[in-house]
Amino acid sequence: ELPLIIFSGHRHVLFSKVLDSNAYTIESGRYFEHIGIVEFDLIDSKIENYNRTWYETSKDNFYLLSGKSEEDFLTSKGQETKDLISRGIDELGLWTVLGCSAQSYSPSSYFSDSDSLYRYYLDEILPRTVANQTLNTPFFVANSASLRYDLFEGEVNMNDVYTIDPFKDEFYYIPNIPGNNLISLISAMNSKSVSKSDRTPYSKDVTKQIESYVNFYYASLDIDEEQNYDFICMG
Repeated sequence: ELPLIIFSGHRHVLFSKVLDSNAYTIESGRYFEHIGIVEFDLIDSKIENYNRTWYETSKDNFYLLSGKSEEDFLTSKGQETKDLISRGIDELGLWTVLGCSAQSYSPSSYFSDSDSLYRYYLDEILPRTVANQTLNTPFFVANSASLRYDLFEGEVNMNDVYTIDPFKDEFYYIPNIPGNNLISLISAMNSKSVSKSDRTPYSKDVTKQIESYVNFYYASLDIDEEQNYDFICMG
């Protein structure tokens, strides 16, 4: 009989459900990309006229939801916070340009897609920056929550790097694994995933995500059973 609205999270999906006649739950995506608004009337301990709406996070939607305009939206405390952030950006050199990306890549793409950020990361970036090519062929593995945002075409700065990978990554290095053992290891790791058909990360569709979620990604490298590999896993 208790009226209940659960504001859930952590799954990185847009999701809502009526649990019973007096209980609801809502999840509003990931990384503050959306704002979830819930409206209802509480009449005699009953939730009536329940309605939820998702808004994409933008200045225009902030103005809309607050009933303000660009001219009167920012408060004195808001200006102080904005100035503090700007000073932090300058001190950390976040606008420092590091290079240029020839195309956009997304962690939401299928691993087999040409714009898969995980594939680009495991097949192109890590072999050039982490592996010792004078030893065995490196075989890279990363968990499926390692990369958090898109890499966009054009200039790439420090802020882009931290946005994509905000973690202090550690790499676990296990040398001299025979190819046949590596195949068995990957097969065992695959068996812990929900889907083996492809390697699909975040989806705003909770049904698709649950059906296809995997725990890790690995390099698109043909494994030779007779060859030794260096297994490198990003924690």
